[in-house]
Amino acid sequence: MAFVPNCTNPSASEVFREELPDNPALIAILSIATIITIVEWIVFIEAAYYVNTNLPYHDRAVRNIWIIGIYPVYCFTSLLALYVPRAALLCTIAANFYFFPCLYHYFQLMLDYFGGLDAMVQKYKDTDGILWGRPPLCCWFMGCGRFKWAKIKITRRNILILETLTMQIAVFRPLVLFLTQVLKLDLTFPLGVMNASGPFLYLTLTTVFTTLSAMTSLTILYRGMRDELPQYNVVPKFLCTQIALILANLQPGVMLVLVSTGVLVCEDAIFPHVYRGEQWHGFALICESVLLYPMVLKYFRGLKGNLLYMPGSLKKTRSYGGSSTKTMEDEMGGTEKQPLRKVRSGSSLSEYGTVETV
Repeated sequence: MAFVPNCTNPSASEVFREELPDNPALIAILSIATIITIVEWIVFIEAAYYVNTNLPYHDRAVRNIWIIGIYPVYCFTSLLALYVPRAALLCTIAANFYFFPCLYHYFQLMLDYFGGLDAMVQKYKDTDGILWGRPPLCCWFMGCGRFKWAKIKITRRNILILETLTMQIAVFRPLVLFLTQVLKLDLTFPLGVMNASGPFLYLTLTTVFTTLSAMTSLTILYRGMRDELPQYNVVPKFLCTQIALILANLQPGVMLVLVSTGVLVCEDAIFPHVYRGEQWHGFALICESVLLYPMVLKYFRGLKGNLLYMPGSLKKTRSYGGSSTKTMEDEMGGTEKQPLRKVRSGSSLSEYGTVETV
């Protein structure tokens, strides 16, 4: 079946040559998106440099930088989708490929705050486990039945299961996007039409199911750390990651529904394209990043909430930015010591050997 009537599938040159001169709304959208993307990348480079030079725990710094880069990468891939409509779906795939390592780094970061996997298991060794409500896929995790609060025992095996359920989206989401691209190029099924006889309904349901599975496993991990690690700002960091997960995976499905129901029609004055759903998703993502990126920077860029103790005599070196922070354990309280697995070369931190963490 051919493309939906009245929809265009222009190249980038055709957009600039034929659509922009007569479409001031599109000019405004591209201008706003370009400015936001440039500003966020400048801010990201500064934040990455700051974290790299001021957070002495190397692994933690790397994980923070990965997470700080989520929205700049989202903006860049979304901007490409606006300028090159034919590559809109490919840009969505690229954004997802960046986000999935970030999920892994976030999961490991939470364990790192606890002092590692063994420290978390030991902490909950003599307890009944984590108290949690009924998340989006409680039936899938623990079986349908009684409506009551449940507990999950914290063991190495269960944490591995949670990590697997979080990272399964890194396999299924790219697969769904790949199959979607194949079906769209084949032209066998009408684009943006979701019904029982077509594949797009089932691909969308698969995306929803895998996304909710990842959200559920992250929620369980979050509940285990919310009360134990308040000094690490676990709640806002969890919200940052969950919102990014929703925007990357569920929002495109919402746009597809809007396309299939005729809300986003091809006669649209701004994006009269075949991939208009992906383009609107990209522009919405860029605008949403303006509101969400400051929160990401607040909780993943600074030392407070990422490092509980800084030796007061640490000097600034060529490889370490130094710190004027006083000991934070008085106001935040750390109890366990975690060895620094990797220290920046040239840093005098090696004289101390440990950094206070919970």
